[in-house]
Amino acid sequence: MNAKMSGLDALGSVEHIATFHALPRRPAFGSRRPILTRALFSKKQKQAAPSKLKDTPPKQSFLSGVVEALDFAEARSTNDAKLIYQAKQKKKGQRLSPEEARALRRKVGGTANNYFKEWVDVKGKYAEKGYISGECEELDLTGSHLPDLSAVELPDNLKALDLTRNRLRSLDTRLLALAGLHTLTLRQNILTDVSQLGSCAFRAVLKELILHDNQIKDIPALSDFTSLQRLELSYNQIQSLQPLQSLGSTGLTDLYVANNAIQKIEAVHQFTNLRLLELGSNKIRNITGLEGLTNLQELWLGRNRIAEINGLDSLMALRILSLQSNRLTSMAGLAHCSLLEELYLSHNGIQCLQGLESLPKLRVLDVSSNQLEQLDDELVSKS
Repeated sequence: MNAKMSGLDALGSVEHIATFHALPRRPAFGSRRPILTRALFSKKQKQAAPSKLKDTPPKQSFLSGVVEALDFAEARSTNDAKLIYQAKQKKKGQRLSPEEARALRRKVGGTANNYFKEWVDVKGKYAEKGYISGECEELDLTGSHLPDLSAVELPDNLKALDLTRNRLRSLDTRLLALAGLHTLTLRQNILTDVSQLGSCAFRAVLKELILHDNQIKDIPALSDFTSLQRLELSYNQIQSLQPLQSLGSTGLTDLYVANNAIQKIEAVHQFTNLRLLELGSNKIRNITGLEGLTNLQELWLGRNRIAEINGLDSLMALRILSLQSNRLTSMAGLAHCSLLEELYLSHNGIQCLQGLESLPKLRVLDVSSNQLEQLDDELVSKS
């Protein structure tokens, strides 16, 4: 065996070793499910269809089928009814004008009271004669292109509010007054300052706060958020984790602060129940400040500036470690991670595999795009 490949015989249980192509970093967040429209026919109708093919009128476009089903009598305005009618007259291949598209979205999406003539489905139940009922507990306004919430009714008893992919620049005072809110999602908006959250009515009961993909520069004061379990701050302009020092929740389990400008790992050691920490794509140079995270199972530090693996001695429960696209030249520093199952080290400057004998549970090892001279035949046969 090559001298540089010592320790390879400890990899008998490894299921996969990537040497040339990087494995996917991790699954992307689930996208919203598309709306599926089905037409149901009886067996007799299916059998009769071929014989009437010549008499069948030309097929309607999908858009024509949608607008055909809309009741113009309850449109938001006379102008909207006119625009939807114009959209109905479009032939296949013709594009909607921006005004027609917005009118159709308002009609189908139901973003105003009394928009639907009879009902709209809210959390599996019918809300009679209106967009939402007073009993609605979950409201999803994803992709509604709302610049503000002035036209939206916010029931006092809301527990979950999803405002993903809108154009919000500030937080509505009515939103901040929702005392029973458990989940707030503000992903993909244009928020720059969310400091008002520090005095919101739901700060003691909120469990999930999603601020992913905005333009936030500072983490808000979260001292009274005693029930918070999940905090997402990725894809913003945050430079420091220090404000997390005041976070009042000891039950935090998931923390995402990827794709920011973080230079130092700090103010997280008090989260003893943390299971996942995502700090990829920042400016971190050293692995520090993780003391006390004895329940941490996933640590994602890819695309940083880390040159050495250290600071992991207390992470006894760690199962997944990602250090892809850093400045590593050695694999030393993993001796205490005996429960590690997945190790991602691609796109570094590692020249030899070492220390693997202390990782008996390792089943996925990604060392692609490094400077390894060769892989021993024995290792390949065991992988």
